[in-house]
Amino acid sequence: MTPRDQDRDRRRSSGTPRGRSAGSRPRGAARPYGERQSSGGRGTDRSEVRGTARSAARPSRRTATPREAPRRIREERPRPRPTRAPGEPRRTQQRPERRREQPYARRSSEDRAMRTANEAIANQRPNQREQMRRERRRKLLLPIALVSAAIVAVVALAVTHPSLLAPQDDTLVEDSSAQDQNADISQPNGLVGLQFAAADSPTLLKQPYDWTNLDTSGSYYSYAVDGSTKSVLGIDVSQHQGDIDWEKVKAAGIQFVYLRVGYRESIGAKVRADSNFKQNLSDAKAAGLKVGVYFYSQATTEEEAREEADLTLQMLDGTSLDYPVAFDFEPTNDSSGTRVSNLSADQMTKVAKAFCNRIWSSGYSTIIYGNSADLSLYNLGDLAKYGFWYAEYGSHPTMDLNFVLWQYTDEGTVDGIEGNVDIDLDLSAANDAISVTRSGEDAKAAPSSSGSD
Repeated sequence: MTPRDQDRDRRRSSGTPRGRSAGSRPRGAARPYGERQSSGGRGTDRSEVRGTARSAARPSRRTATPREAPRRIREERPRPRPTRAPGEPRRTQQRPERRREQPYARRSSEDRAMRTANEAIANQRPNQREQMRRERRRKLLLPIALVSAAIVAVVALAVTHPSLLAPQDDTLVEDSSAQDQNADISQPNGLVGLQFAAADSPTLLKQPYDWTNLDTSGSYYSYAVDGSTKSVLGIDVSQHQGDIDWEKVKAAGIQFVYLRVGYRESIGAKVRADSNFKQNLSDAKAAGLKVGVYFYSQATTEEEAREEADLTLQMLDGTSLDYPVAFDFEPTNDSSGTRVSNLSADQMTKVAKAFCNRIWSSGYSTIIYGNSADLSLYNLGDLAKYGFWYAEYGSHPTMDLNFVLWQYTDEGTVDGIEGNVDIDLDLSAANDAISVTRSGEDAKAAPSSSGSD
């Protein structure tokens, strides 16, 4: 019996019309979504017919889903049952310890340690906050306490010593000004260098010298009293004289020298040191000359004057001097427009006092330099305690002033110095001799005047 005959008999038994397989849809019905278009002609798919025939020849088997496949495999495979002796307790199967579980175990222990530390910190945090508050309070209270203590101290000082807090002028504190002005000028009073202060105010504007005793016949001037020379010959130099042979200067009869330590520019107002000062200072001392220094000032305020004094002290650096530190203040009233041309007498006096007091407070004596035009611009009575270095070129000075140093020329020549140089006389010995003579005469005249009364 052929397969075709078998198919015919099966249709007849199932009631399926010819040309339509079992389970096929009626003619004209819509094909379900996803069903393959048959190519067997008139709705009959030969592959389906053949598949049906094959499926009828073998037993049907439902295809397992993916989830059911492992279950079927496990059901088909018999599970081995562990054997144990009678009475032996049942042992649970233990899985081998995994290597990757060890870090987790360590991590869990670390987590526990971290939690413990965090709990400890949380417990200590309130104490730490309290300590921080106390520390901030302490830092705030300390400056408040210091300021309060300072205020209490100032108030107590003002009550007990009101004179210490009173405003004072920038002058030297004198216990007894009259005693200082009338003191013997030969007494050093602890200052470095000679002191050339005027003996007293009445003699400040009186010239004590008899210029008939001045000898101008030689190469240099000299002053003698009763046939004894009472003058000392000196010079003053700066970097403008260049290099100096101080041994030749000493051999020429020069006994003292004034060195310029520094200056202030007239236009730029910068304070500068003399470039040859250090070399001249060491070489002049080595040659055996007595030394003094001067500063060429163009200060317009007391602050600038103190700045110049500070540079002078810095350049001296504690060097011992034989003569006072001179304040050379030379205002000019010409059209050059210098900084100090229009200062008043009070301003110039304050500037000079500020410089001298700063130098004097460091242990050096001071002196004021100038010619008649320069010195006439000061309040000389306020500067008498410093003394004066007077400059006038000629046969003898003409200004009524009790000075001790006299610069008598700016065109002198000295062996060892190229070019012209200023020549000076120290008349302090003559001034002392005249003061002694005058005091003796006053003592002799005192009884007669008292007897006449």
